[in-house]
Amino acid sequence: MDINDTNYFLKGLHLKIKKKKKMRFGRTSVLLVLLATTISVQSTKMIYETKLDELWMSIPSFSMTYEWENIEEIGEMESLEYLIDAMELDELVEFIDEEYDAATWLKSIKLEG
Repeated sequence: MDINDTNYFLKGLHLKIKKKKKMRFGRTSVLLVLLATTISVQSTKMIYETKLDELWMSIPSFSMTYEWENIEEIGEMESLEYLIDAMELDELVEFIDEEYDAATWLKSIKLEG
């Protein structure tokens, strides 16, 4: 073995060590960037959900009632007039199905033209 072979071997060994260090540094950098991105996305979601919860809690509580439900002395026809004015068509049909016989109800309505 001469000096050139030893120098060649040592240079090759140093190059392999440098290459391994660069690969380890690259992997570590990528993992750190992914970790930082994940943490920032998750914390942003948590902050957003917390803000939504705070906004929801700041809204005064209310109960959803129709105007005709608050009037104590109201007849059947007047309540139906309120329903027709205030409800969507599908809500009205659902209410009619639950509360009234449809044929009787249809006979009682007089359409004004």
